[in-house]
Amino acid sequence: MNRWKFAFLASCPILSVLVIVLLYGVIDQAVSIHYMEQGFDDLQRKNEVLGELIVRGGSEYSQEDFLFLLRQVYPEGFIVEDENKLKIGMNVFVFQEGRLSHAE
Repeated sequence: MNRWKFAFLASCPILSVLVIVLLYGVIDQAVSIHYMEQGFDDLQRKNEVLGELIVRGGSEYSQEDFLFLLRQVYPEGFIVEDENKLKIGMNVFVFQEGRLSHAE
């Protein structure tokens, strides 16, 4: 048998295994990204619901009261206070006339 025939027959299984492993990696990555995207969408919807719940229940609190409560509940959190907004993580609470009006 010629050397090139032997080299070809020896490299075919190696290349086949390599293609299968790479294909598995690509499919696994695609599935992981899809489920991660679904989880992120669920998290965004839950944050919107929680924000609306907070707005309805906390509309009688002033911005200072709300800031005080946020710092009590989440003392290690990075809370940014703008003119009429409180930002904590991805949540933004907007105040109008000193009262909580909506969450973004």
